[in-house]
Amino acid sequence: MKENTVYDNYSISKNWCEDFGLLDEYMRYYYTSELKKVTCNIGNKKIKVLEIGFGNGGFLTYAKEQNWDICGLEINDQLIKNAKEKGFNVYNSIDFFKKDEFDLIVAFDVLEHISSINIINFINTLKSRLKKDGYFLARFPNGDSPIGMRNQNGDITHVNAIGTEKIIQISRICNLKIYYLGGERQMLITKKLSETIVNILRAILGKLIGYCMKKIYRISFFSYSNLVVILKK
Repeated sequence: MKENTVYDNYSISKNWCEDFGLLDEYMRYYYTSELKKVTCNIGNKKIKVLEIGFGNGGFLTYAKEQNWDICGLEINDQLIKNAKEKGFNVYNSIDFFKKDEFDLIVAFDVLEHISSINIINFINTLKSRLKKDGYFLARFPNGDSPIGMRNQNGDITHVNAIGTEKIIQISRICNLKIYYLGGERQMLITKKLSETIVNILRAILGKLIGYCMKKIYRISFFSYSNLVVILKK
C-alpha cells in the first residue's frame, strides 16, 4: 500500500507512537462544532461513518462516543494494528467497503497528500461509497492563504495545495454539491488565559487579512490556516 518510503516513519514524526485513540476535551468540542452542519440534519439516527486516514484515532474515539457505526482506513500498518487492538474496525483499502454504504465520510488533513492527477479518482471512489444524500467532510491547509502555507509546507508528504477555486472545480467534476465551504471552526477559549488571548488576536488578524484581500483582489478569500468543505452526494 505504501507509495513512498517517506511514510515509513510518519507516525513517529507526528508523535503518534503512544496513546492511540486519545481524545481530549478540546478536540471533542472541535469535532462537535465542525460536524454540527451535518449532524443537525441527522438527529439521533445511528449513522455509518468512514474516516479516511485516521492517524492516531482521536476521531474514531469521538465517533464511537456518538454511538456511530465507525470504520477507519489507513495505509500505515502500525496504526492499523493499534486501532485493531482498541477494537476498531479498520482496513488498509477502500475495496473492503461496499458501494452506497456510508452516511458520512470524513478526511481530516488528507487531501493535501493526494496529487492533482489522482484526486478526482480519489474523490469519485469515496463518492461511490456514500449513500444517496450522504456527506463528505474534508479539512485541508488553505492554499489561498499565507496563513495556510505553514500547514501546507510543514510536511514533506504534502503534494497538493488546495484553495477555494480548486475545491469548487473538483466538486463540479465529481458532480458533488458544495454544502459548506469555509474556514475551519475557530476554537478560541482554552484553559490557559495566554493561549485564549493569542487565539483571539490570531482570529482578529485573520479576519482583517481576509477582508483586505477580498476588497483588493476581489476574490473569494479565506484567511484561515485550514479550509473545511462539506460535499453532498
